[in-house]
Amino acid sequence: MGEQFWWFYDVIAAAAVAVCAFLAGRKGPVKSMVTFVGCIIALFVGISAGSGISKPLYSNIMRDSNVTKLTKTIESEKLPEKVAEKINSMGYLVTVDQKKLQSIYETDLSKKRGSTYDSLIYSYMNSINSKKVDDEDAFIGKLHEAYAEIIKDFVSEELSPYAAEIAYREILRGFEKDDGKFNELIPLLMDIETKKPAAEYIVDEYTESAYVEVIRLITMVGLMAVIIVVSLLLSKTLSSGQDEYVSPGAHMIGGIIGLLTGAVIVVLIAAIVRLYAVMGNNEMMFFNNKAIDRTYVFKYVYDFITNKIN
Repeated sequence: MGEQFWWFYDVIAAAAVAVCAFLAGRKGPVKSMVTFVGCIIALFVGISAGSGISKPLYSNIMRDSNVTKLTKTIESEKLPEKVAEKINSMGYLVTVDQKKLQSIYETDLSKKRGSTYDSLIYSYMNSINSKKVDDEDAFIGKLHEAYAEIIKDFVSEELSPYAAEIAYREILRGFEKDDGKFNELIPLLMDIETKKPAAEYIVDEYTESAYVEVIRLITMVGLMAVIIVVSLLLSKTLSSGQDEYVSPGAHMIGGIIGLLTGAVIVVLIAAIVRLYAVMGNNEMMFFNNKAIDRTYVFKYVYDFITNKIN
């Protein structure tokens, strides 16, 4: 959905609440309360159950497959070559020697106290033309972004676009926190015998959360839908099969309960929209998020879902 249709989300939310209020007002408070309680149970079970089973399901069903796919991609790529391409496109007017980068990445840092891959590459860059190419912090920031883009490209070849985007964000976040994780990945990427440990590291550290989120969303949407349907059927069984008189006051109370029920339904709709976004391509995710950010009400429900499943 394009960004210009941002209003559609608020319209859908308002329509869901209005329909629930209307139907609940007709049924009266007793049957409406049954449906509402069912919706609350559905929301609680959907969120809590998804949290409990999503990671084990991912580990048992998807992880090994993702590692196998990513291993094939990494085996056909070389880190020094990719980094050289990125640096050469930064506008420093230098040509980076891939072999020099390879020797840097093969350096045993434990024997060079105080040195890092970043500092060694920066020193090498300044030595190419015997001229300082950039401030150290600025260059290292660009280098870190290049690393994130390289891994994003690796991931996007075989895994989902959302997993690639999450990997990109996680790598940059790790550099901001100076957690040292990427420095642990570099020797694995340089291993000439097998790239499987590197693939396992990327899958476990940078893409797992994306797939766990998808499983949580699928679980949540499925369980909520089933429980809500059951509550609606249960509400119907309370009918004697004959039209019953409902006082105006009861209509009003039922309508209020319906408003609350509608709010839960909007949460379900937000979960479906989120699932649609993360399972689509990057363009779909971008336009979805941009459109939702412009809404007046729906964005708060969407943020609630996003925070609950992350």
